[in-house]
Amino acid sequence: MAKKTVLITGCSEGSLGYAMAQIFSERGFHVFATVRALAKAGALTKDNNIDVLILDITSKDSIVDCAQIVDKKTGGALDVLVNNAAYSQWFPLLDVDIDEAKRDFDTNFWSMLIMIKTFTPMLIRAKGTICNHGSIAGCFPMLWDGIYGSSKAAVKHMSEVLQYELEPLGVRVICALIGIVDTPMWDKQEQLALPANSIYNPVQTLIDHVRAAGEGAKPTGRDTATPEATGRAIIDHIQARRSGVVWVGGMARRLKFLINWMPARVVFKMMNKGRGACQWSLGCSVVIKIIHHKDIETFL
Repeated sequence: MAKKTVLITGCSEGSLGYAMAQIFSERGFHVFATVRALAKAGALTKDNNIDVLILDITSKDSIVDCAQIVDKKTGGALDVLVNNAAYSQWFPLLDVDIDEAKRDFDTNFWSMLIMIKTFTPMLIRAKGTICNHGSIAGCFPMLWDGIYGSSKAAVKHMSEVLQYELEPLGVRVICALIGIVDTPMWDKQEQLALPANSIYNPVQTLIDHVRAAGEGAKPTGRDTATPEATGRAIIDHIQARRSGVVWVGGMARRLKFLINWMPARVVFKMMNKGRGACQWSLGCSVVIKIIHHKDIETFL
């Protein structure tokens, strides 16, 4: 019997995609693991069950080239597509550079849809599964995470629509709402530098403080899951032939309970405590006083 096949985006060493590639391989799948540069693939290049492919998910040409390789190697049938690659930046929404914000959506949403459109014919032939990686950040408001959270909320909604549009064609769709996972993505988040005319400059010190590691920017302990544990949980859902939304990773199930049973403002304060939610409210009172004493046009 031929091995089942899976393609995973965003498989740089240390990432969730990297862990999932190894776990799928251990479970007998033939894995197509994609990275932007071969140097980021680590030990994946030494696994006989894994083909490492170069893919820039923001390039339609790169996606088409990747699809042609997979189509040839699989005979035109793909069992699982895992859309894992993502991009994140932290800024107050009023200070977001729109071009950079579009980069978030290009990576996290539009490229995912292009991947799905490109690989769906192969998935239909295999009666396969699409697994889109969403985030708990798309389920409730988090300070300075508005663009990333919005893109992941869009992923969740898209996945729920696709679930019903592809079900008659025999393709299952899972949206994994991923909690806190200890991956290099935390370390890649760009240092926040507010523009000179930012309305929030009076509280820049507070922003820097709560962003610093150890002050809550990167949760630790029981609030954080490993890529391996999270990857196994997602793959278990895929192999169980489930569809719909699943909650995995650190704090995910706890957050699901809070969202269903607690007032939204209470959830916001609890989940943003490590980001200085209370101090933020107090700090912004300074901003309000400044606005009352300055021409608002200086901030625009």
